[in-house]
Amino acid sequence: MQDINWNDLRHVLALVRSGTMIGAARLQGVDETTLARRIRTIEAALEGALFRRAGQVYAPTSLGEAVLVHASAVEASLEALQTDIGAARAVLTGHVRLTAVPLLINRLIVPRLSGFLSFHPDIRVEAIADSRNVDLRAHEADLCLRFARPEAGGLDVVMRKAGSLPYGVYARVRNTSGPWIRYGSAQTHLPPMRWIMAQDGARSGLLVQDAETALEAAAAGIGKCVLPRIVGECDERLQRIDEDLRPPDRELWLMWRKGASPAVDALRDWLAELLRDQASEG
Repeated sequence: MQDINWNDLRHVLALVRSGTMIGAARLQGVDETTLARRIRTIEAALEGALFRRAGQVYAPTSLGEAVLVHASAVEASLEALQTDIGAARAVLTGHVRLTAVPLLINRLIVPRLSGFLSFHPDIRVEAIADSRNVDLRAHEADLCLRFARPEAGGLDVVMRKAGSLPYGVYARVRNTSGPWIRYGSAQTHLPPMRWIMAQDGARSGLLVQDAETALEAAAAGIGKCVLPRIVGECDERLQRIDEDLRPPDRELWLMWRKGASPAVDALRDWLAELLRDQASEG
């Protein structure tokens, strides 16, 4: 059997649906001679007759019925593909200000953002590394990613849990002993800090103000620190130590204003999927 051309199958479908050569030719926008030639071409490829004729009316043979089933499926699949392509090519534009703590912006989001920007080349993302709880209602940002459930938002702000991040203990490769790298007094309320303080012999030689600094200190061999596993595992300078030590997971929450633009919605959906994937890998 020779290869089957989809353009010929379209002519077969048209003849089945119209029942006459003139009707099928009109559906396909060709003359009757061209349509008849296409039908003969596919019959030669399949080595069998697809229609039986009674006057001006054409009815499918058993082979024609079999071809009809598969040709209809191909047609439906191509129509669905065209719909999906059309939706994917819908141009979204806009400026989206995304804020998160420096560790998440620098180590999780920005290294993976190129795929989103390639898919939406007309969206401009402003990545703001800021530990502050910005005011969405004052338009300080369009989309926020925060650890733990926000305490306040307002009626115009939507809050949604995006997942949980597993944590681990990390230190410089081949230098796994050493004191804890801890946070200063202003961060004693943070779950990683409370967990470190609960460990026996939690002595410390360095206090830091954020996880980004803790990571760099651990990579420099100063001591060990607590990091999200999706961050620690991606840094070749670090290795996870003492796997029996299991710091608590931390929740991640997304916040945005009601009635956000389609560009904000697109980035939010991409970010939510990224966090789900990364949390499951962790």
